[in-house]
Order: sequence, then C-alpha cells, then structure tokens
Amino acid sequence: MTNVNKRLPWFSGACMRRRRGQAMIEYMIVAVMLMALVAVFALLLYALRQQSGRALDLVASEYP
Repeated sequence: MTNVNKRLPWFSGACMRRRRGQAMIEYMIVAVMLMALVAVFALLLYALRQQSGRALDLVASEYP
C-alpha cells in the first residue's frame, strides 16, 4: 500500500509555493492598505490642526 492523498491529489510542492506566494501578496496588499490609512489619518490630523489654529486666531483677535 502506498500513501496516496486521495482527497488532494494535486497537492504538490509547486502548489505549496504558489500558496505561499499568494499569502505574501495578501500580506503586501494589507500592508499597503495600512500605510494608506495612516497617510489619510495624518492628512486629517494636519487639516484639523490648521483649522483649530484659525479658530483660535479668531477667538483671540481684538476685533470689537
């Protein structure tokens, strides 16, 4: 008797390499999405700080 995988006969070394490559691509996509999200939050923080500075200037002005 031989040990033949009857459920996954196509499961070979080449298939495993493709699966590992797919996992690496998925991790890279998630990393790029995370960096894009951080960049968007940084832009949002910059815009909010600019706006709050303008509001403080208006409140502190000595216009009667």
